[in-house]
Amino acid sequence: LTGLVAIVAGVKMVRKEEKTSKKGGSWLARISQVPLAKSNGTSSNGFQNYKVVAKTKETHNVSSFYLKPENGHPLAPFLPGQYLTFQLNVPGQNKPVVRCYSLSNGNKNLEHYRVTIKREPAPGSNGDIPPGIGSNYFHDHLNEGDIITAKPPKGNFHLDMESTSPLVLIAGGVGMTPMFSMLESVNSEELEREVWFFMGVRNQDEYIMKEQLQNLARQNKNIHLKVFFSKPGIGDFKGKDFDFAERISVKRLKKILPSNKYDYYICAPSQMIDEVRKDLEKWIVPK
Repeated sequence: LTGLVAIVAGVKMVRKEEKTSKKGGSWLARISQVPLAKSNGTSSNGFQNYKVVAKTKETHNVSSFYLKPENGHPLAPFLPGQYLTFQLNVPGQNKPVVRCYSLSNGNKNLEHYRVTIKREPAPGSNGDIPPGIGSNYFHDHLNEGDIITAKPPKGNFHLDMESTSPLVLIAGGVGMTPMFSMLESVNSEELEREVWFFMGVRNQDEYIMKEQLQNLARQNKNIHLKVFFSKPGIGDFKGKDFDFAERISVKRLKKILPSNKYDYYICAPSQMIDEVRKDLEKWIVPK
């Protein structure tokens, strides 16, 4: 390491040398952006209580939950792309259920955390597998005013906020939640940072945060939004609701992007990630 990291009384303190990397400063400088949560009000295992201050329906099977610390303390900062780890007391379960959900809001001017969760049904091909325990608990049991327990934000998949490199954000389905956090955070920086946001869903029924995405693209000339519908519905109109009636592919990206000189972030179903990564490597994009 290029310096010293010490943890004292729950606060991360960093003493670093002036060595910098080619991208966005020293490694220690980057991790020092995220202090640990204050110990006051946090249990010995790192969990603390949050109050659900709002619950909004995004689509027929996706809802957003807005959270604030029950004790009124400030929210711990986070890097866009990180997640919260929840401990859920689910009826019928003999022990707490632990689930992780990405934060879907930007990391500037924090008034709340937001997690946007898709209700996961039971797989149709196997009746022995139950519906998603965590997601269905959120949808069926949590409402405004309820208390839920979670650890402060963490996770290695996050945007480098010190970099000014142009970005390509690729989202598939509900995988757009950490991508939206990245997009909103970059927009709040008010920097001339070029961002291409590619989102792929089946149709408008799965188009999460449509209005917010369109507003960001209209307000910031550096944000370019491209929406892919793999199975457009009868009421879905090209040019208004979506741009391409196909799945996201690097073949299409090559026709849209001026070059391959971008930092790429992907959150999507595993098959889509594998396909995109493989084709990006063929396009000579660094691993």
